[in-house]
Amino acid sequence: MVLAAGALLPLALLAGIMTLRTITAERGRLEQSVLSAAETQRTLVERELAGLGESLEALATSPALLEGNLEAFYQQALQLARLQQMTVVLRNAQGAQLINSASPFGTPLPGSALAPEFTALAFHTGRPVVTGYFRGASTGRFGFGVLIAVPNAAGGPYTLHFGVPVGRMQHLLRLGRPGSGWRSLVLDGNGILLAHSEGLPGAIGRALPPAPWLPRADGEAGTTADLDGTPVFAVARVSATFGWTVVTLAPVGVVDVPLRRDLWFSAGTALLLAGLALVAAALLGQRLRHDIVGLAAAAAAVQRSEPVRMRPSGIREIAEVGQVLAQTGARLAEQAHERDAADQRQRLILHELNHRVKNILAAIQALASLTARDAPDVETYRARLTERLQGLAQTQALLTRGNWHGANLGDLLRAELGMFQGEGGDRVWLHRPEVMLASHVVVPLGMLLHELATNAAKYGALSVQTGLVHVTWQLGPSATGQALDLLWEESGGPPVTPPATRGFGTEMIERGLARQLSAQVLIDYRREGLRFTLSMPLAAPKG
Repeated sequence: MVLAAGALLPLALLAGIMTLRTITAERGRLEQSVLSAAETQRTLVERELAGLGESLEALATSPALLEGNLEAFYQQALQLARLQQMTVVLRNAQGAQLINSASPFGTPLPGSALAPEFTALAFHTGRPVVTGYFRGASTGRFGFGVLIAVPNAAGGPYTLHFGVPVGRMQHLLRLGRPGSGWRSLVLDGNGILLAHSEGLPGAIGRALPPAPWLPRADGEAGTTADLDGTPVFAVARVSATFGWTVVTLAPVGVVDVPLRRDLWFSAGTALLLAGLALVAAALLGQRLRHDIVGLAAAAAAVQRSEPVRMRPSGIREIAEVGQVLAQTGARLAEQAHERDAADQRQRLILHELNHRVKNILAAIQALASLTARDAPDVETYRARLTERLQGLAQTQALLTRGNWHGANLGDLLRAELGMFQGEGGDRVWLHRPEVMLASHVVVPLGMLLHELATNAAKYGALSVQTGLVHVTWQLGPSATGQALDLLWEESGGPPVTPPATRGFGTEMIERGLARQLSAQVLIDYRREGLRFTLSMPLAAPKG
């Protein structure tokens, strides 16, 4: 029995060490998965807030607002409010409401519900500011605000902000939660609960108790209970941009059940090995000790993810245990590699999908907003918007055929001008070298060419049978690599006169797309035909 006990003690110690290491590693991996989920939730919240700020900045460029025509600007604000399904408010520098999309224009409006420090911060930083929790003076609904300063408008300065209902943030949290039973909540900079994925209306708008009930510091984690008493493992991520805290709450079972499973597995393995050690110690003595040393070395190799090399043994059980250890080590290494590869693929796919959807939605939002500026009625707005969306769809189709790596400039031009070529194929002339455009260039350049082709078909050279369009381009040097110089010339069409007002196409080309492409553009309304030149870098800007 002394020999058996002596053989069993090292094995028990080894099994305990393996169990502790396994539990520690598994807990670390599971906690990292919760931390990753919290980071994803924080990214969703930051992108939502940044998107609202960008919408306000786009609305702030309205000529009606810059010229002080508040009644015309009210209609534009009302369209954006309906699109975003929230309230748009314009205030003067003292915080008094001038326009509220929830009330008809000219209606007397109540006093401000915003703290003055948010207005001061918006003017000081020149960037979007997210307010804390408040109750809207006009709507009576609880929520928070996204605020920007408009310092240079006629009659200003002004502030422009969205009144965002808490239900919007709750919906976002539900969309982003990783699985069933997971929960999320958002706290503003003052520790006020803004949203909870499960609703909990009695808790919204209240300050929550301090730690240790809930982690607050960025990356802090711990086991606690949710507001309704549900045991959870909580991880906090703090937005450096907006000062909000996003907390992801995973059911305790997500963390504890795998650990208990591993513990039982390790305990069972230890008991099996202990039984083998007792029998072998009683029967074989010194020979068994030699084999146990081999098993210990194999187990240590499994822990280090190294190949398992077992010494030959005449005892079948020892040889089988060694084979199990070798297979287990190989299987664990393979599973870890597959899990890491799958996690990386999923992160890349989610990142790419979010990026593409955000870009497409931003382009559609810009088209819808800018088309509404000069559409005299709903039918005209619908027709123009449909036409431009079809042009955007053609560009997206080219990108899809190129697996989103880019598209050929000639293919992009043929997609926009092919229908006007005519039976003889001599109405549109393309003179080019072959140029591959990067994916970040294709969408804005396609929208720009679509506007030129549409204008030529309606009013320019392609509106008559005798008209011609010549498009030439060449490559040259630029500060970031190569630059594209493109020339669009129309001839044989109706006499050209400069437009009396700046329409959507000119506004989008000169202010929106040219800035997005970092391009220099020139539109020359020659009487014999429109002439358009563009010079832009092909490489993406750094930073």
